[in-house]
Amino acid sequence: MSSVIGYAVYRTVAVDGSPAGTVVNRVLWDGVQAWEPGDGLAAVADPDGTYRIGSVYEASE
Repeated sequence: MSSVIGYAVYRTVAVDGSPAGTVVNRVLWDGVQAWEPGDGLAAVADPDGTYRIGSVYEASE
């Protein structure tokens, strides 16, 4: 049995004055089915809901 985890979906580039990293959606994903956030977007596991829509995620490199 897989567990469902919350993910923050964020922009990888600045758009319309919003900086790269702006969270535009949150999804629950169990990791069983294939899923990709889409062009110009990325996702980060965020089970605690730290990154809400409109906040900015700063990816560490």
